[in-house]
Order: sequence, then C-alpha cells, then structure tokens
Amino acid sequence: MKTELKTIKNSREKQSSMTSVILYVSKTGNTEKVSNAIAKDLKIDAYSISNMNSQDMVGFWEKLDDVDLAFIGSGTYAFKIGTDLKHFLEQSKPPKSVKFALFGTWIGRSNSGHNMLENINEYLVGQGYEVIPDRFLCYGKMAIVKRSHPSQEDLNNAVNWAKKIAS
Repeated sequence: MKTELKTIKNSREKQSSMTSVILYVSKTGNTEKVSNAIAKDLKIDAYSISNMNSQDMVGFWEKLDDVDLAFIGSGTYAFKIGTDLKHFLEQSKPPKSVKFALFGTWIGRSNSGHNMLENINEYLVGQGYEVIPDRFLCYGKMAIVKRSHPSQEDLNNAVNWAKKIAS
C-alpha cells in the first residue's frame, strides 16, 4: 500500500535561479517548521521523508522537474545521520548532478547538531555527491528544553541562508 506523501506544495512563481526542493526528517516538528518556512519563502516544494515507504522512494527524483539543488533537513538523533534519511538516499538514488545543502535542528547538547550535519555530509560525499559547505543549524524545542525554538528569528535566519544558497 502506498503511503500519502506529506508535501508542502508551493506553486507560485519561483524566487531562486536553481530548481530546488526540500527533503526533511522531523520527529518532533522542529525541522518541519524550518522546512516550511524555507519552502514558503523560496516557493519550492518540501517533502517529508519520515513516512515514505520504498515504493515512494524508488523513482522519486524522476517525478520531479530537473532538480539542481536539494535542501536536506534533519533533527539531531544520536549525533548521526538518521536511518530514515539514509534509507531514502539509498533507495531513491538521487542523480549525481544534484547538489545538496544541509540544515538541521538540535537542542544544543555538546556538538551533536554539528556532528549530525557532518555525518550527513560525509555520507553524501562518500556516495559521490557535491555538498555545499555552508550549513544552517538552529535550536529546536524538546519537552521543557528550548521551548521557544525554532523562534521567528531562527526561521528568518534559515530563510536568509537558503536564499543565499539558492541564488
């Protein structure tokens, strides 16, 4: 049975010169909030890969217009690339022409957020993909920790970062 893809569709005239898409993993809603802010402002589509099954993943890239840039967003889960994201990349086999820009959310524990982004970077580079070195990371809320994040300032910073990358 095919799962319903959670997609933020933005059909207005595009703001960026590259054809871009957002793919994200969000278990608590923090990364989804950042993804939606970027998607809305850049007028690009955002796809949640958390609930995709293998059928959704295979042929995913062929269903999109020629994508030049994929923003990959993830929360921080034990310092490393999330299994949902790794499975998506293995199953969907993005074209080697796609460049990746990485962003994430974290609660500020040690270097876990930075380590998570570096692990995603290492995985993508190891698979032969180009990853843009400029990354974005902001706090996300978790239970009683960082309850005001991602804040409007965080979202504005994410949008400004994404505009710079996509231009």
